[in-house]
Amino acid sequence: MFCFLFVIHYSYQIVREEKRFKIDSNSGKLFTTKTTLDREENESYEFQIEAKDNSRFGKLRSTCTVKVKVLDENDNAPEILNQETDFFIPPTVVEGDFIMGCSAKDLDIGRNGQLTYLLSGRDADMFDINPLNGIVIASTRFSQKLSYQIVVTASDGGRPSLASFKKFEIIMAKDLSVPHFDSFPNVLKVNEDAEINSVLATIRAVEGDVEFGVAGGNVLNAFGVRNDTGELFVNSPLDFEEVDYYELWVKVHFASKPLFFKATKVIIEINDINDNPPKFSQVLQRAHVAEEQFPPFKITEIRATDLDKGVNGKISYSLTDTNSMFQIDSTNGIITCNEKIDRETVDQFKIKVDATYNGSPAKLSSTSTVLLTVDDINDNAPLFSRLYSINVTENTKIGTRLITLETSDKDTEPNARVRYHLISGEDFQVDAITGEVKVAAELDREVKEEYELTVQVGFQYP
Repeated sequence: MFCFLFVIHYSYQIVREEKRFKIDSNSGKLFTTKTTLDREENESYEFQIEAKDNSRFGKLRSTCTVKVKVLDENDNAPEILNQETDFFIPPTVVEGDFIMGCSAKDLDIGRNGQLTYLLSGRDADMFDINPLNGIVIASTRFSQKLSYQIVVTASDGGRPSLASFKKFEIIMAKDLSVPHFDSFPNVLKVNEDAEINSVLATIRAVEGDVEFGVAGGNVLNAFGVRNDTGELFVNSPLDFEEVDYYELWVKVHFASKPLFFKATKVIIEINDINDNPPKFSQVLQRAHVAEEQFPPFKITEIRATDLDKGVNGKISYSLTDTNSMFQIDSTNGIITCNEKIDRETVDQFKIKVDATYNGSPAKLSSTSTVLLTVDDINDNAPLFSRLYSINVTENTKIGTRLITLETSDKDTEPNARVRYHLISGEDFQVDAITGEVKVAAELDREVKEEYELTVQVGFQYP
């Protein structure tokens, strides 16, 4: 008879050439190449990997899709976008009046892209700046003079933080001829799902031959103003969960004098819509419960979080299997059991929980599974597997093992550990742990030809 033994090896390769990643053909370990990854250039990659064997009887292969998400590093400093560095103000400026707006952007995201504005320079104490939107107003220390010099620094929230700055000169104009706004609402509301280019309002001026624009406070470049018509429109996607209101300053100036403008503040409130499904911290959650508890009793508490607010953020919990022995409080997510559980019958349950938003216009939901493990308690007595009958010759040496007793216990460790105790049966001994029965004295058939041993087995306490 001949036996041929083949060792199957597997090899791996990226299906299509991918310049930024490589794979070890033997181990399947995936590496980056020497090409630097840049999230601002491409934040994710998707490619296929093929695995194949070396069988002599027909090579088999399979593919899987790999998705790589590039995490952000704070490798971009903020950029101040203001083109003009000279600003003209009227001689009537008093504390709290708008002076200018500074705008910056950062290509990084998250904390690395969150900007904070700071004032410095020779005349910084005469002005205040909103650290979040870069709006500069006259401070309580403001006093009139011909010109002022300030420096605005935009810093990001990265660690370490990166920053950039720009110098500005503010000039007191002797005669600032500017147009005036016609009646215009100072508070606007818009849904966060508003389409790009949708018009919120139209700015108008009393005078003619004017142009309009944004003077400041345009965080994330969310809005725009058409310079000829004065239409205020949505310029980029809005997200209530990121920014729920804007303090936008719009301006108007004569077409021939773009540096001399008048500004007014418009508060734009973002309306929340039900656009975020509830999220569980884990798709699979684990819980333990001891068997034989009297119902009803608590299993665990499961929670989902929401980004939406108000009615859109109200979560309702329910179980997928409505006929289950379990139930869940729809408000707080507490799961309880209505029946006794016997681990020896069922030792594990899968409980699927739905978290649903009851907002409008749509109901959004997500699902999590609770893997419930039933923990053992010592509720089953150990049992001998059978009655024992053995033969032994006389003059058998002391210490000779005759038999090993066997028991069974439906419980699990450590509750299934047993201890043996010899109740009756002189001339023999039983090992308390192993159950081995051994000769403990000299045996003489002429003196006694039969013995009856009684052994008790019980739980072995730690």
